[in-house]
Amino acid sequence: MNLPPRSPRQRAFTLPEMMIVMVILILATAAMIAGHLFGLQLYQIMQAKLGANQQAQKGINRLVADIRQADNVIIGMGDAYSFVPAAESSPQMGNAIQVVELGPPAITSQYYLDTNVDCLMYRSDLNSNTPTIIAQYLTNITTFTGEDYQGNTNTTQRSNQAIDLTLQFYQLLYHTIPLGSNSLFDFYQIHTKVTRRVFQ
Repeated sequence: MNLPPRSPRQRAFTLPEMMIVMVILILATAAMIAGHLFGLQLYQIMQAKLGANQQAQKGINRLVADIRQADNVIIGMGDAYSFVPAAESSPQMGNAIQVVELGPPAITSQYYLDTNVDCLMYRSDLNSNTPTIIAQYLTNITTFTGEDYQGNTNTTQRSNQAIDLTLQFYQLLYHTIPLGSNSLFDFYQIHTKVTRRVFQ
């Protein structure tokens, strides 16, 4: 009777080798999970920034369009019930502007920073008591500045001045999301300049 040939002896993994393989697999899995969680957090942060910027950008687009087609733009200090133009021979800066269109019909609208709620507000009609929120979570009081072509602050109201708009936010629209190391990066700003399209 012929016996089957013997197969070569197979060497099994030792216990230390198995433990090393398991440690490598665990470390690789942990690294993949950490990368996935980091990607999710980064996605949430970007979504929050986009949400805040979209809201502010929509309001700024309206403001820019109003200034460009205005017959006059007056800088001063104001709120929902009053407006005081910046005095002559003093820096033309403040928390509010009035945008005047002679028409017909004549329209005077107002943008102002409401420090009670830290929001930039808009009223399309000075007789209306229903302002619209343009941007939220603002910290700067001086929102509007009148400048010349060199970027210097004007000391008189000029029809051809550039309106410098600065909005400084202290947190994102979805402010429950921490940003950066120890949540330090919770500030950003939007800055633009705009002039009237037609000068008188």
